[in-house]
Amino acid sequence: MSQCDPVPLELPSHTVSMIGRQIAKGASWMVMLRMADRAVGVISFCILARLLLPEHFGLVALAMAMRGLFEIMGDFSVDLALI
Repeated sequence: MSQCDPVPLELPSHTVSMIGRQIAKGASWMVMLRMADRAVGVISFCILARLLLPEHFGLVALAMAMRGLFEIMGDFSVDLALI
């Protein structure tokens, strides 16, 4: 073997299964947190729909749509590139 050849990394099978479990646990936490975030959004949407007049609710819906558009435009997936 020359000095430039990479050394193969071999992990024990129990370490690989432990890492897999940790990944699954982290993914399930992310899914649950995303669902909780959506639920809070729906609840606040329902409260606003109940409290506001239709013309005011339309204005709030327009503002939320603009906020979502700016959020999408501002997120260029830099976090994925960093990973």
